[in-house]
Amino acid sequence: MYRQDEKNGFPLFYILSEQEPEANVDLWQIESKEYKPLLSTGQKLVFSLRANPIVTRWDEDENGKPHQHRHDVVMDAKTRMEKEVISKNKRPQVPEIVQKEGFEWLRKKGDNNGFEVEEGQVIATGYRCNRFFKPKDKNRGVKGKHSVNISTIDFSGILTVTNPESLINALYKGIGPAKSFGCGLMLIRPAR
Repeated sequence: MYRQDEKNGFPLFYILSEQEPEANVDLWQIESKEYKPLLSTGQKLVFSLRANPIVTRWDEDENGKPHQHRHDVVMDAKTRMEKEVISKNKRPQVPEIVQKEGFEWLRKKGDNNGFEVEEGQVIATGYRCNRFFKPKDKNRGVKGKHSVNISTIDFSGILTVTNPESLINALYKGIGPAKSFGCGLMLIRPAR
């Protein structure tokens, strides 16, 4: 699992791996640290997370069969507002939607991953929509160019540990989908 950030105009990668990376060329400056978080119930942690917060919706395809669609939480909220016929001038601005819907997604993730977050202690920013193109692949049945759309939100704030074992598992496995696109790696440190 990895996360790409930027420091002083240069790319910075955080990588969580079972194997220590090796520098085969002098192109990268690599610093390794052992990662064994010790957590306790009730402990407060400062965290940072880039995630692909999605919801799954079901509808019917042209043959009337149930079909699953994944939508990012921001676009899903905007679609709901359109269906509810809320006029554009009465809809919240995108940053408000990102904060509200992103927080709610993270709160639900915490229920299953050993932590809880409180409103006012989490900031959800940096909403981005990224499109990647996969080339034609006859072996996998992909015809023509196929695009993959990934939306991300950057979360930061303070969380409270509710189940240390579950949170440690989530820290090693990641939170949410799109891990191969740099999402899901939660960075933590004790709160002061």
